[in-house]
Amino acid sequence: MAFGWRSLLGRLSGSRGDTPAVSFVLLESKFEPLPDYLLLDRAKSAYEKAQPKGGIELLEDRTDASRVLRVENFFFAFHQAQRQYSRPSFKNPEVIDQAWSNHVCWSSFDWASPALKEKDKQGARKLMLPLVDLLWTPNTTGLFFPDHGLTIPSMGDLNESMRWADRNGIPVQELFPTMTSPKPK
Repeated sequence: MAFGWRSLLGRLSGSRGDTPAVSFVLLESKFEPLPDYLLLDRAKSAYEKAQPKGGIELLEDRTDASRVLRVENFFFAFHQAQRQYSRPSFKNPEVIDQAWSNHVCWSSFDWASPALKEKDKQGARKLMLPLVDLLWTPNTTGLFFPDHGLTIPSMGDLNESMRWADRNGIPVQELFPTMTSPKPK
């Protein structure tokens, strides 16, 4: 393909200072590299009900820490880093500070293409959420949304963490306005 995958990965990894339009950053207490076959397996599990017509694949041209995942006509970038994520400078409640203090590495799942209009970002987040749920591990200390500066601390799994955020005034509805509050299990 003529598309510059390395250029895309460089842009999404912040080497040019750009922030992806939609990004989920999982703050983690332990680095566990996610092999290609597991990332692909989780993507297939996340989207199996949707039965994407164009399939799901990892693109070959990648770096060790960054990969591009194609789901139908959508492209996502997945990154892992063995260092702390650059922490926002604003004051947070203690429980959110702990998510940041306890993380030593991070993984991110970013919207790569097609380009998004502001009104389409909520739909993109909703599309990405099933895979983020499967990327969540017991080592996840929190979930950061760089485009909103919001952090949701881990309260176990993603669903419980989203419920906690909704109950504690973190504007989950701002990120997912068409989504109802997560239901108790």
